[in-house]
Amino acid sequence: MTEEFSVTITARGEGLDYRDPDGLFRFELSHKGNKTFLHAYDCRGEAFLPRTFSDEQRQHIIPRIVSHLERHGSRVEVLSESPPVPRRPLRSVDDILQERLRRRDAEHQKTSFFKRLFSE
Repeated sequence: MTEEFSVTITARGEGLDYRDPDGLFRFELSHKGNKTFLHAYDCRGEAFLPRTFSDEQRQHIIPRIVSHLERHGSRVEVLSESPPVPRRPLRSVDDILQERLRRRDAEHQKTSFFKRLFSE
């Protein structure tokens, strides 16, 4: 007996919807060169809310998705953990304040320009 399921690429190739009798599972995809990364550590449901799936579901959903992507010419790597967020170098308080002042001054110049433009 074959189980009904569908796989649809969404979000201009950056998302994937997998649907079976258990419902909808949404995954993120990313691409680097000719390799496709399936972000299997995070899954969403119908309303894009986080959705957990059992080990049993994972054991049949992920291989089906990989098979589908590979049939369409992708080299697939499954990411089972969130990739580390690149660390930003620590900045001094002085650097942070200077950046805020630059943004404030730029915003002030923009609003001053519009005030002069519409007051004439």
